[in-house]
Amino acid sequence: MSEPLPSFSLARRSSALLNVALAVVALAALVVMANYLALRHFRRVHVSADNQLRLSARTFQVLASLTNTVRVTVYFDSEEALYGRVVALLKEYQAVSPRIVVERVDYIRDGPAARAIKARYNLTQMTDKNLVIFDCQGRTRHVSASELSDYDINSVVQQKTKEVRRTHFRGEMVFTSAIYGVAKPRQLKAYFLRGHGEHDPDNTDQSVGYSKFGAILKDECSIPFATLNLVTAPEIPADC
Repeated sequence: MSEPLPSFSLARRSSALLNVALAVVALAALVVMANYLALRHFRRVHVSADNQLRLSARTFQVLASLTNTVRVTVYFDSEEALYGRVVALLKEYQAVSPRIVVERVDYIRDGPAARAIKARYNLTQMTDKNLVIFDCQGRTRHVSASELSDYDINSVVQQKTKEVRRTHFRGEMVFTSAIYGVAKPRQLKAYFLRGHGEHDPDNTDQSVGYSKFGAILKDECSIPFATLNLVTAPEIPADC
Protein backbone atom coordinates (compact mmCIF):
# COMPACT_ATOMS: atom_id res chain seq x y z
CA MET A 1 0.00 0.00 0.00
CA SER A 2 1.48 3.34 -1.10
CA GLU A 3 2.00 6.18 1.40
CA PRO A 4 -0.41 9.18 1.07
CA LEU A 5 0.94 12.22 -0.72
CA PRO A 6 1.48 15.33 1.39
CA SER A 7 -1.43 17.78 1.23
CA PHE A 8 0.84 20.61 0.15
CA SER A 9 3.88 20.12 -1.94
CA LEU A 10 6.93 22.34 -1.55
CA ALA A 11 6.02 24.15 -4.76
CA ARG A 12 2.46 24.82 -3.60
CA ARG A 13 3.67 26.07 -0.21
CA SER A 14 6.15 28.41 -1.89
CA SER A 15 3.44 29.69 -4.23
CA ALA A 16 1.09 30.38 -1.29
CA LEU A 17 3.78 32.26 0.62
CA LEU A 18 4.58 34.31 -2.47
CA ASN A 19 0.91 35.22 -2.93
CA VAL A 20 0.62 36.29 0.72
CA ALA A 21 3.78 38.41 0.44
CA LEU A 22 2.52 40.06 -2.74
CA ALA A 23 -0.85 40.79 -1.08
CA VAL A 24 0.88 42.39 1.92
CA VAL A 25 3.07 44.52 -0.36
CA ALA A 26 0.04 45.58 -2.41
CA LEU A 27 -1.90 46.51 0.76
CA ALA A 28 1.02 48.53 2.07
CA ALA A 29 1.31 50.34 -1.27
CA LEU A 30 -2.40 51.21 -1.17
CA VAL A 31 -2.06 52.59 2.38
CA VAL A 32 0.95 54.71 1.37
CA MET A 33 -0.87 56.03 -1.72
CA ALA A 34 -4.00 56.81 0.31
CA ASN A 35 -1.97 58.76 2.87
CA TYR A 36 -0.10 60.59 0.12
CA LEU A 37 -3.37 61.68 -1.49
CA ALA A 38 -4.97 62.52 1.87
CA LEU A 39 -2.15 64.89 2.76
CA ARG A 40 -2.68 66.88 -0.44
CA HIS A 41 -6.40 66.54 -1.02
CA PHE A 42 -8.38 66.62 2.21
CA ARG A 43 -11.53 68.14 3.57
CA ARG A 44 -12.20 68.85 7.21
CA VAL A 45 -15.72 68.04 8.41
CA HIS A 46 -17.13 69.32 11.69
CA VAL A 47 -18.76 66.68 13.84
CA SER A 48 -18.79 68.79 17.01
CA ALA A 49 -22.14 70.01 18.30
CA ASP A 50 -20.52 73.33 19.22
CA ASN A 51 -21.29 75.55 16.22
CA GLN A 52 -19.29 78.39 17.75
CA LEU A 53 -16.08 76.57 16.76
CA ARG A 54 -16.95 76.84 13.06
CA LEU A 55 -14.98 79.71 11.62
CA SER A 56 -16.82 82.39 9.67
CA ALA A 57 -16.10 83.52 6.12
CA ARG A 58 -14.59 86.75 7.45
CA THR A 59 -12.08 84.81 9.56
CA PHE A 60 -11.10 82.72 6.53
CA GLN A 61 -10.48 85.95 4.60
CA VAL A 62 -8.30 87.41 7.35
CA LEU A 63 -6.27 84.20 7.68
CA ALA A 64 -5.84 83.92 3.90
CA SER A 65 -4.45 87.48 3.79
CA LEU A 66 -1.67 86.80 6.31
CA THR A 67 1.86 87.24 4.98
CA ASN A 68 3.69 87.10 8.33
CA THR A 69 3.60 84.66 11.22
CA VAL A 70 1.26 85.53 14.09
CA ARG A 71 2.40 83.98 17.37
CA VAL A 72 -0.39 83.28 19.84
CA THR A 73 0.41 82.59 23.49
CA VAL A 74 -2.34 81.08 25.63
CA TYR A 75 -1.21 82.34 29.05
CA PHE A 76 -3.94 80.59 31.01
CA ASP A 77 -4.65 78.50 34.05
CA SER A 78 -5.49 75.16 32.41
CA GLU A 79 -8.20 74.62 35.03
CA GLU A 80 -10.00 77.84 34.05
CA ALA A 81 -13.47 77.26 32.59
CA LEU A 82 -12.73 78.86 29.20
CA TYR A 83 -9.34 77.20 28.66
CA GLY A 84 -10.61 74.19 26.70
CA ARG A 85 -12.76 76.29 24.41
CA VAL A 86 -9.94 78.76 23.75
CA VAL A 87 -7.52 75.97 22.82
CA ALA A 88 -10.09 74.21 20.60
CA LEU A 89 -10.86 77.43 18.74
CA LEU A 90 -7.19 78.23 18.13
CA LYS A 91 -6.70 74.72 16.71
CA GLU A 92 -9.29 75.66 14.08
CA TYR A 93 -7.25 78.76 13.21
CA GLN A 94 -4.09 76.65 12.93
CA ALA A 95 -5.84 74.17 10.66
CA VAL A 96 -6.70 76.98 8.24
CA SER A 97 -3.39 78.89 8.26
CA PRO A 98 0.17 77.65 8.91
CA ARG A 99 1.06 81.24 9.83
CA ILE A 100 -0.79 80.90 13.14
CA VAL A 101 1.64 79.48 15.70
CA VAL A 102 0.22 78.68 19.14
CA GLU A 103 2.08 78.22 22.43
CA ARG A 104 0.32 77.22 25.65
CA VAL A 105 1.71 78.28 29.02
CA ASP A 106 0.02 77.41 32.31
CA TYR A 107 1.25 80.24 34.53
CA ILE A 108 0.42 78.25 37.69
CA ARG A 109 2.03 74.93 36.82
CA ASP A 110 4.83 75.91 34.45
CA GLY A 111 6.94 78.44 36.36
CA PRO A 112 9.97 78.84 34.01
CA ALA A 113 7.84 79.27 30.87
CA ALA A 114 5.50 81.67 32.71
CA ARG A 115 8.43 83.83 33.85
CA ALA A 116 9.76 83.96 30.28
CA ILE A 117 6.36 85.12 28.97
CA LYS A 118 6.05 87.74 31.74
CA ALA A 119 9.46 89.13 30.84
CA ARG A 120 8.80 89.06 27.09
CA TYR A 121 5.48 90.89 27.29
CA ASN A 122 6.13 92.96 30.42
CA LEU A 123 3.37 91.36 32.47
CA THR A 124 3.90 93.09 35.81
CA GLN A 125 0.38 93.47 37.22
CA MET A 126 -1.40 90.96 39.44
CA THR A 127 -4.28 91.05 36.97
CA ASP A 128 -2.03 89.90 34.09
CA LYS A 129 -3.36 86.35 33.94
CA ASN A 130 -5.69 84.26 31.79
CA LEU A 131 -4.60 86.11 28.66
CA VAL A 132 -4.36 85.23 24.98
CA ILE A 133 -1.45 87.23 23.55
CA PHE A 134 -1.21 87.89 19.80
CA ASP A 135 2.19 88.95 18.49
CA CYS A 136 3.26 89.79 14.93
CA GLN A 137 6.66 91.40 14.44
CA GLY A 138 6.51 93.16 17.80
CA ARG A 139 2.92 94.39 17.47
CA THR A 140 0.92 92.81 20.28
CA ARG A 141 -2.66 92.57 21.46
CA HIS A 142 -3.63 91.07 24.83
CA VAL A 143 -7.08 89.49 25.10
CA SER A 144 -8.28 88.80 28.64
CA ALA A 145 -10.70 86.07 29.64
CA SER A 146 -13.33 88.68 30.50
CA GLU A 147 -13.41 89.81 26.84
CA LEU A 148 -14.28 86.32 25.61
CA SER A 149 -17.83 86.16 26.92
CA ASP A 150 -21.05 88.12 27.05
CA TYR A 151 -22.59 88.23 30.50
CA ASP A 152 -26.12 88.23 31.85
CA ILE A 153 -26.26 90.94 34.52
CA ASN A 154 -30.04 91.37 34.45
CA SER A 155 -30.55 88.51 36.89
CA VAL A 156 -28.10 90.15 39.30
CA VAL A 157 -29.75 93.55 38.92
CA GLN A 158 -33.15 91.98 39.54
CA GLN A 159 -31.64 90.20 42.58
CA LYS A 160 -32.59 86.79 41.23
CA THR A 161 -29.02 85.58 41.69
CA LYS A 162 -25.68 86.86 42.97
CA GLU A 163 -23.67 85.19 40.22
CA VAL A 164 -22.96 86.82 36.85
CA ARG A 165 -23.51 84.13 34.22
CA ARG A 166 -21.72 83.81 30.87
CA THR A 167 -24.20 83.72 27.99
CA HIS A 168 -22.16 83.68 24.80
CA PHE A 169 -18.59 82.87 23.78
CA ARG A 170 -17.12 85.73 21.72
CA GLY A 171 -13.78 84.06 21.02
CA GLU A 172 -13.78 84.11 17.22
CA MET A 173 -14.82 87.75 16.92
CA VAL A 174 -12.15 88.90 19.37
CA PHE A 175 -9.39 86.60 18.07
CA THR A 176 -9.92 87.50 14.42
CA SER A 177 -9.95 91.18 15.31
CA ALA A 178 -6.69 90.77 17.26
CA ILE A 179 -5.00 88.88 14.42
CA TYR A 180 -6.05 91.52 11.90
CA GLY A 181 -4.89 94.28 14.23
CA VAL A 182 -1.36 92.93 14.80
CA ALA A 183 -0.81 91.63 11.27
CA LYS A 184 -1.42 94.85 9.37
CA PRO A 185 1.64 97.15 9.35
CA ARG A 186 -0.20 100.47 9.65
CA GLN A 187 -2.87 101.19 12.24
CA LEU A 188 -5.74 103.24 10.86
CA LYS A 189 -8.32 105.13 12.86
CA ALA A 190 -11.91 106.09 12.13
CA TYR A 191 -13.03 109.65 12.89
CA PHE A 192 -16.59 110.71 13.66
CA LEU A 193 -17.26 114.31 12.65
CA ARG A 194 -18.36 116.77 15.32
CA GLY A 195 -19.65 120.34 15.33
CA HIS A 196 -22.84 120.14 13.26
CA GLY A 197 -25.09 117.88 15.31
CA GLU A 198 -23.63 114.60 14.05
CA HIS A 199 -24.29 111.31 15.83
CA ASP A 200 -22.05 110.68 18.85
CA PRO A 201 -20.10 107.37 18.92
CA ASP A 202 -20.10 107.51 22.74
CA ASN A 203 -23.87 107.98 23.00
CA THR A 204 -25.71 104.78 23.99
CA ASP A 205 -29.17 106.11 23.11
CA GLN A 206 -31.02 103.55 20.95
CA SER A 207 -32.36 106.20 18.55
CA VAL A 208 -29.54 108.69 17.99
CA GLY A 209 -26.46 107.13 19.58
CA TYR A 210 -23.71 105.50 17.50
CA SER A 211 -22.12 103.53 20.34
CA LYS A 212 -23.01 100.16 18.78
CA PHE A 213 -21.38 101.17 15.51
CA GLY A 214 -18.30 102.32 17.41
CA ALA A 215 -18.16 98.97 19.21
CA ILE A 216 -18.29 97.10 15.89
CA LEU A 217 -15.40 99.15 14.55
CA LYS A 218 -13.31 98.51 17.64
CA ASP A 219 -14.17 94.90 18.48
CA GLU A 220 -14.89 93.30 15.11
CA CYS A 221 -12.71 95.36 12.79
CA SER A 222 -9.92 96.29 15.23
CA ILE A 223 -10.25 99.95 14.18
CA PRO A 224 -10.05 102.51 17.00
CA PHE A 225 -12.03 105.69 16.63
CA ALA A 226 -12.02 109.31 17.76
CA THR A 227 -13.97 112.47 16.98
CA LEU A 228 -12.95 115.29 14.64
CA ASN A 229 -14.21 118.86 14.32
CA LEU A 230 -13.24 120.18 10.88
CA VAL A 231 -13.88 123.74 11.99
CA THR A 232 -11.24 123.71 14.71
CA ALA A 233 -8.85 121.01 13.40
CA PRO A 234 -6.01 122.44 11.27
CA GLU A 235 -6.06 119.38 8.96
CA ILE A 236 -7.34 115.85 8.60
CA PRO A 237 -5.14 113.49 10.69
CA ALA A 238 -2.73 111.32 8.72
CA ASP A 239 -4.09 108.12 10.27
CA CYS A 240 -7.69 108.88 9.27
